[in-house]
Amino acid sequence: SAVLQVSAVPAPSWADIENLGGYYRFTLNTQPGVTNFIEYATNLTAPVSWLPLTTSVATNVVMRVFDFTPTDNVRFYRLRAQ
Repeated sequence: SAVLQVSAVPAPSWADIENLGGYYRFTLNTQPGVTNFIEYATNLTAPVSWLPLTTSVATNVVMRVFDFTPTDNVRFYRLRAQ
């Protein structure tokens, strides 16, 4: 028989979202070594098409990422970890 170990990845959370006059800065609470994905969609009508904004491996418990090209009239963001 085999032993299977499962580890839960700590969920990241939004600490702050700032509009800096044409681009956005996101501050995340996360854990070092966790891969964080920020995705965006231009509407929430099903089926929602989430597009990648950035993927980063955290090196600290606080992480900052930017959206320098928010060219859509509306953007919805989501944060997930793996």
